[in-house]
Amino acid sequence: MKFFNYITHTFTFEIQIISFSTLNIFYIEFILFESAKSLLSFH
Repeated sequence: MKFFNYITHTFTFEIQIISFSTLNIFYIEFILFESAKSLLSFH
């Protein structure tokens, strides 16, 4: 039972890391897109 708890805990932790990194990627891409739009509107 302890082993099963360890597996589920590690699994949820991995999922949290994966979802967090994908959120970061989306956020960074959004910032880059917005800054590119503002740069294009200046010229």
